[in-house]
Amino acid sequence: MADYRGKSRIDRRRRRSRSRSKDVRGGYKLITAEGFIFPIVDYGKLVSYADKMSISMKAYLDVMATESDAATARDAGLAISWDELANRALAAESYVVAFPDTPERKAIEIKYLNYLNMYLIGLNNTPIFDYDTFLILPEVKSQYEQMATTHAGTITGQLTKQLLSILDTTEGAVFAKSKNGEQTNIPAIQQFRDKINASVSSKLPASKN
Repeated sequence: MADYRGKSRIDRRRRRSRSRSKDVRGGYKLITAEGFIFPIVDYGKLVSYADKMSISMKAYLDVMATESDAATARDAGLAISWDELANRALAAESYVVAFPDTPERKAIEIKYLNYLNMYLIGLNNTPIFDYDTFLILPEVKSQYEQMATTHAGTITGQLTKQLLSILDTTEGAVFAKSKNGEQTNIPAIQQFRDKINASVSSKLPASKN
């Protein structure tokens, strides 16, 4: 006699499996990071419904979709160009300034701080300086100069200009080299880094919520 109960269990598993696959196709995508696979919201698909949303929600989805379509960082390194990172920081800042009272403001503010810290400090596997000389990388300095000039009225531009001014006093050194050739902090730059988040918080508009 056929084991219909076993067949039924298999059918239920298949239905659940198909359902999970449909969920992934319907609004999530699978990504890998440091050997792990996990789902994230596919905001790019939600943007297609923008004509039915408020202006603030569309702006929120635009910021989130940019990240879900192409992750900023992967395995402690930058996965996009410095120019693209600058654009993402500016877009996130623009959202918070334009829509300070939305429920989504906090999420975008956190993302902005993350982008800004990566931009001004760098990542372990994508530093802003040369590991041998500890001097600011030419391509990074060029991006900073463009940011400070083109976006002088933004918080991102103002903080970048501050960092450039400090780098002028250190002759481009992001870190000092000890007698043993080891990397050591430069007080002025360390102080700047420590105050990035506080500086941003003091400049962003307050939320009424």
